Amino acid sequence: MEEELPEEGELVIAVVKKIFDYGATCELLEYNNMQAFLPIREVASGWVKNIHEFLHEGERIVCKVYHVNKEMRSVDITLKKVTQIEKREKLQQYNAEKRAEKFLEAIAKHLNISEEKLKETKEEILKSYSSLYELFYDAYNKTKNFESLAIPEEIKKEIEEKASEVIEEKKYELIYKIKLQTFDTKNGIKKLNEAINLLKKAGFDVTYISAPFYQINITTHEPQKIEKEILKVVDKLKKQIDLVEIEKVKTK
Repeated sequence: MEEELPEEGELVIAVVKKIFDYGATCELLEYNNMQAFLPIREVASGWVKNIHEFLHEGERIVCKVYHVNKEMRSVDITLKKVTQIEKREKLQQYNAEKRAEKFLEAIAKHLNISEEKLKETKEEILKSYSSLYELFYDAYNKTKNFESLAIPEEIKKEIEEKASEVIEEKKYELIYKIKLQTFDTKNGIKKLNEAINLLKKAGFDVTYISAPFYQINITTHEPQKIEKEILKVVDKLKKQIDLVEIEKVKTK
C-alpha cells in the first residue's frame, strides 16, 4: 500500500535535510519523513543571493505544498507563501497533536496495553476523527461522537480523565509598547502606515495609543518563539523608519 501524499495548498512541517545552491531537500514529518523539494525561488520573496542565510540543515520549518506529481510521487514545497499567522497556527496544531499522541501512549503504558493493541485502537479512533487532538477535544466536551466511539472502555475512561490536560495548554499574554517615529515630513505618514501594516502582516494585534506610541497584544502558547519573531520584525522596521523603540510591558 502506497503512502498517502499531501494535497496542494496544504501546510506541512518539514525538516531541512540537505541544502544546495538551487534549493533544499526536506522531510515531511507528518508523512513518515517523505521527501520534498524546496526550490530556491520559493525560499523567500525577491532574489536570494545566499540560501544559507534563510535555511539551516536540521531546521524545522512550516511550508506550503504547491505541486504534487502523483505518478512520480514527488512533492514541491514553498516557504515564501506561508504567512506568519499560518506558521503560528500550524505549529500550534502540530504541537497539540504530538501532545495528544504522547498522552495516548502514556495511557496505553499505564494500562499495560500492547503496541499492537494500541495500533488497533489508533486505527479505530482515526475512523471517526481526523486527529488525536480532536479525540481529546471531544472527550473534554463529552460529545455523542466520543461516547459512541468503539474502543475499550478502560481506554475511553482514561482519555476522558486526561482530556483537560491535553486541551488546556497554558497560554501567555504578551503586551509590548512600541514607539514608531519618522522625521520625513513628506512621506512620514505613508512610512508609518507601512510599518504598522508590516506588524499586522506578521500576525500581531496593533492598537494606537497616542503619537508616536502603539501597543502590541499577543496571546500564545510559545512566548519565547513569539519574542524572537517580533524582534525580527523590529529589525525590518528599523530599516524603514527613523526611530523604533520597543519594550515588553507585561507577560502573564
